Amino acid sequence: MATIIKKIKNGKPYFYLVESARVEGKPRIVHQVYLGKAEDLLTRLTERVHPKEVIVREFGASIAVYAMAREIRVLEMVDEVVGKRKQGMSVGTYIVLAAANRATQPCSKSRMSKWYKGSALSSVVKLKENLLAPQRFWDAMGKLKEEEITLIERNLTKRIIDDFKIDPSCLVLDATNFFTFIDTDTKSVLANRGYSKQKRHDLRQIGLVLLVSVDHSIPFSSLCYPGNMSDVKSFAQMTDELVQRYKEFAAKICDITLVFDKGNNSGANLSAIEASPYHFVGSLIPSQHKELLALPLEDFKKASDEKLKGLLTYRTTKEVFGIERTVVVTFCQELYRKQRRGFDQTLAKAFSKLSELKAVLERKRSRRERKEIESQIEKIIEPRFLKDVLAIELTEDKGALSLTFKLDEERREKMEATHFGKRILFTDRSDLSDYDIVKFYRAQNAVESAFRQMKDPTFLSFSPMFHWTDDKIRVHVFYCVVALMLVNLIWRRVNAAGINMSPKAILEELSNIKLVDLVHAPIGGIGRPRIRQSISKLNDVQRQLIRALKLEEYLP
Repeated sequence: MATIIKKIKNGKPYFYLVESARVEGKPRIVHQVYLGKAEDLLTRLTERVHPKEVIVREFGASIAVYAMAREIRVLEMVDEVVGKRKQGMSVGTYIVLAAANRATQPCSKSRMSKWYKGSALSSVVKLKENLLAPQRFWDAMGKLKEEEITLIERNLTKRIIDDFKIDPSCLVLDATNFFTFIDTDTKSVLANRGYSKQKRHDLRQIGLVLLVSVDHSIPFSSLCYPGNMSDVKSFAQMTDELVQRYKEFAAKICDITLVFDKGNNSGANLSAIEASPYHFVGSLIPSQHKELLALPLEDFKKASDEKLKGLLTYRTTKEVFGIERTVVVTFCQELYRKQRRGFDQTLAKAFSKLSELKAVLERKRSRRERKEIESQIEKIIEPRFLKDVLAIELTEDKGALSLTFKLDEERREKMEATHFGKRILFTDRSDLSDYDIVKFYRAQNAVESAFRQMKDPTFLSFSPMFHWTDDKIRVHVFYCVVALMLVNLIWRRVNAAGINMSPKAILEELSNIKLVDLVHAPIGGIGRPRIRQSISKLNDVQRQLIRALKLEEYLP
């Protein structure tokens, strides 16, 4: 048992906390801690209640991402490929910090230092503030080239599959793009104008292909490509890498099925997949297979599996790009209702714009040429199916233009019965049941979920990106993909613990866990301030997350 004793030195009393024990049968002091003078003890006791300063830092989200990065050895794998630097932080350390920042509070490199000081990582990863200056960061990143990024991704994928027992039997491949604010005159092969999936056709963009697992959308491979390249061509660029990666995946399972959307269809791409060890499930462009759309629902059969309740299927074979394939046409009543509601909204917008144009023409205030009016009408009815169901007539009398339009209900009913609620799936696997083909195709949600995460402005965001050289853009894409990988592994572990939360909800809850530094003045006013660390009050969900992610070792 410890006791407090007083010692007199030079006529002055000093206090110590001592612990005694018998040594060779005699009582001896085996441990002692100097406490100070009586006034020092009084100051210390008072300051425990009244600290000089309180510093609050984000704890839960950044520490969870860092802990997962440690577990799968991101830092070590980067440094093994790139090599350790002679001075400053290693490239692996920069990548881990950049990924943690992307996952929790995305910001520019000029604000990285401020983010670092405001998170608990500054207590775990000790470094000098100047090492996070933008120039220092990019000096390190300059050592990371496209070939190294590919090799690091392969090593990380192998470790994740081995350690987390993730099933690679179904993998999903898709592409998207991200707009940037890179100036038009800036030289860059990757940043180009093209079809923007975020509707920012006025800006240059970067393309990204992801190969992800069905199990919690974990990225296994990525490819950065020019923004003016179509999905079809980006898919072709990915084929060689897919064949290389097959050797890693096949160590766990022989039959691996790729799932991709109709935007990737081409004769060349399907020939490449045919020549590869992979199987595939994809979808076809409905308008190119009108005879399948025209099939009456009476020829369809109900799905027997309870998970596909309400789904109708029609199975056949058809030559697609020169090869006989198994084809399954599906009809989903819920999808039919959603598409019908969406088309109602599209119709309403078109009617409103056509009515405005008609009113202008009736007031005879428009002096525009007929071709200009026709062009405006074409733009209004550009959305899909409008031309099929609207009857529009532009007439001219004594130089005055007039517009009439109406909805052809019969044509609308026929169009909806033919197109809405239907998808056409195809595969090279005739051994699969209708249920399995649909299940594989629906796995496409995995990559769509990953893209939605990367376009969320609060967590895991690809933006902001303030880089303009192609090498820097590739590194930016790489640590964004690493951030996605770490967060989705966290998501998987949390779900496995019985906590049903989305990745965003997990990060939001974790980010509300704060590290609190209680700063006390030094005893007697001499020396460094004394700091006691504490954690903010935890709710039940936060306690569950800390246990599930094994973050207890990081608690103060």
